[in-house]
Amino acid sequence: MCDKVLGLFEEITLNLSDVSYTIVFNACAQVSIDRAMKIGRKLLNQIHKNFLNDNKLLTSAINMLMRFGDVSSAENLFQMIQKKNIITYGTMMNGYNINNEPLKSLKLFEDMKRDDINADAIVLIILIGACARIGMLSKCQSIVAQIPLHLYENQRIRNFINSYVVNSFGLNRMDSEALDLYQKMPNNLQDEVSSICVLNACSHSGLLNEAHSIFNEVSHKTKKIITAMQFKAHDRSHSRSKEIYADAERISSELIKHGHNYDSSWITRPLHENETIESVLFAHSERLAIAFNFIQETKPSFIQITKKSSCLR
Repeated sequence: MCDKVLGLFEEITLNLSDVSYTIVFNACAQVSIDRAMKIGRKLLNQIHKNFLNDNKLLTSAINMLMRFGDVSSAENLFQMIQKKNIITYGTMMNGYNINNEPLKSLKLFEDMKRDDINADAIVLIILIGACARIGMLSKCQSIVAQIPLHLYENQRIRNFINSYVVNSFGLNRMDSEALDLYQKMPNNLQDEVSSICVLNACSHSGLLNEAHSIFNEVSHKTKKIITAMQFKAHDRSHSRSKEIYADAERISSELIKHGHNYDSSWITRPLHENETIESVLFAHSERLAIAFNFIQETKPSFIQITKKSSCLR
């Protein structure tokens, strides 16, 4: 449908109204491919000055830019809006979360309060997402307590909130709490977000068996859920596991030679028989993913691994 909207836009020769601008910006945001990016940016550059005070139009443009990953342009547009409202702030905060900048989302919330704008349920949920991405569990729980009861009684909203809390539990190495909360969710509400969050929590704590069990129980395995399972701590299911582990051991030896010491505080369970601190940590998911890149025939110029709310390069 969005492709059809873009196709119609390219055929239009008349001047656009504010509603038309908003529709096209929203369509570009949902598609986020090269064609949509070119159309969206071109339209934004051509926008009539009479529309520069239209909050709804500019907010849709901010959402589009955030979906494109163009945070700086979205920030510039946000500063142009003189009378910001709750929707404008919420869109900007959500954009920061999408682009893995949750701290900016929290800072913007403080700016919003200084403008005497009270947070609604949507903004509170966005804040919970920001806190969960960086493991601010106590802050996350305090915001959950502010959600109006009638909204929290909605199962889908409650599931969305609980997914963020599961992620926050995982980042705080509270794996049993994350698993317990996930298992309390109704099966029909265990969606992509909640599944990925609990798989990440299992990965963080080295709970490989639990991760596989949850993964096998997921009825609709989306691409993102499958990707979340590609590299789990100590997993040997990959077809090139022998090569991956050999290179992981090489990396470990090189690090130790240069003075690296493995930190036992990152292990949240008792060591099994024949396990050492080094053997547990050297085969963590991020390190296996890095080792996998090193065994490719064509070595990458750089390695980027997305993990929860962080990005390792």
